[in-house]
Amino acid sequence: MCSSDLLLAVIPAVAVISGGAKLGADSAAIFVLLWVLKLATHAPGVELIWRVAHNERNALSAVLVLFVIVLLSAATLIHFAEGPTQPDDFGSIPSSLWWAIVTFTTTGYGDVVPKTPVGRMLGGVVMVSGICVMALLAGILATGFSEEVKRREFVKVWELVARVPFFADVGAIAISDIVARLRSRNYPAGAVVVRRGGPGDSMFFIVAGEVEVRIGQEPIVLRDGAFFGEMALLDRRPRSADIVTVTPCTMLVLNVADFYQIAGQQPSLIAAIEAEAKRRHAVNVASREGSRT
Repeated sequence: MCSSDLLLAVIPAVAVISGGAKLGADSAAIFVLLWVLKLATHAPGVELIWRVAHNERNALSAVLVLFVIVLLSAATLIHFAEGPTQPDDFGSIPSSLWWAIVTFTTTGYGDVVPKTPVGRMLGGVVMVSGICVMALLAGILATGFSEEVKRREFVKVWELVARVPFFADVGAIAISDIVARLRSRNYPAGAVVVRRGGPGDSMFFIVAGEVEVRIGQEPIVLRDGAFFGEMALLDRRPRSADIVTVTPCTMLVLNVADFYQIAGQQPSLIAAIEAEAKRRHAVNVASREGSRT
């Protein structure tokens, strides 16, 4: 426990002894709130929110300015429209701001409502404007979160790609195109990654771990840096073997649509995959013939 946590834990007890139960209870509630806020600063999601807000600060600032302009305009107009008939609620622009905020955010408490036709028309315009601004704000934040998550996933996959020897001779530009299409997956030991007869919809690159290709009498073990599943993509046929993880594995997955897109953009990479597939097929055929003899 760090010194700040210890201080937050001790102060409520001291308050109870020195100031009585009520003061101690109030102080304890305050320090519990401070402790929760301190924990919130260490939550991973808070850092992500901060990053998104920082990246989208220009767009968020523009929305905030628009928000303030609409609020002040609505408060001013409703003051002139409703002030003469409802001086207690709309007698000044500051008092009209409460109605403007509640209406603009479409909360609608109903404690303060316009009664004149002009005021009600203005209320409808403010509500529609609030929906548009909130939708714009939600779109900016959703886009920011999506881009930040993609950026982090890109960095994570790039680090995994760097550990696969097959990509060692591929240029940075080609790798960046491949990384954007790969997805990382983790499998526990004993998991069935591919089933015989299943559709050939993806291929796999092993970053760490071992898998067992169960074809024929003797299974084939593939380790770090190997890949599998390319035969079904190249031949456009169902899976020919069961593939099961021997140890916990981290893999990179390339689906069939991205595979053929890369085939058109990076023919050298696909040629290397085809060469390895042919070599592996020749070894399998030789091993089968040897077992028969």
